Amino acid sequence: MLPKWVLQLFVGPADEIHSSAILFRTLGQMLMSSQFEFIDPNNIRREFFGEPKQTEPPPLPLTVNAIGLNSKFLSNQVLKTMYILDMETSPEIAGHLKLPQSLVDKLLAAIKQQGHLEVLGSVPSNIPILRYGLTPTGREMATDAFRQCEYVGPVPVTLADYKAQIAKQSISEEWVGSQDIGSRTCSSSHK
Repeated sequence: MLPKWVLQLFVGPADEIHSSAILFRTLGQMLMSSQFEFIDPNNIRREFFGEPKQTEPPPLPLTVNAIGLNSKFLSNQVLKTMYILDMETSPEIAGHLKLPQSLVDKLLAAIKQQGHLEVLGSVPSNIPILRYGLTPTGREMATDAFRQCEYVGPVPVTLADYKAQIAKQSISEEWVGSQDIGSRTCSSSHK
């Protein structure tokens, strides 16, 4: 009977399951060559499935289309953020919505062109930063948007983007071996 950890190494999606003959032949060779030394499950796992993948963060959207949400929704998020949180500048709004400032600048320009925003002036600083204010129709649009959805926070991601990122971050192929545990020491700072 094989140890449970050996059997768990080979359980996974169909594209990860290898021919049992190859698995057990390789496992047998590893067992014979080790001459009953400790066999690290991580090494066996790496032998079959390779090194754990490094997860890259999702790329920042550079266009409104790259976000995957319609521009009306995004405009409403900007209007609600300005109205509810009393934010006036592109850097403040971009920081709150977690969007690149260049994208927020494009959204502000489009909202201004529709007559829902006006430029109030600039912030006193070395870098010229415009201050925006809501026009009466902009305030009306913001309150209507807030009545429809009270969420005022970072712009959500699409479900497809969320699922893709979660799949990249999956730890189903991560293993912690004895060397990982042994290399981590708990130090007490109590004196």
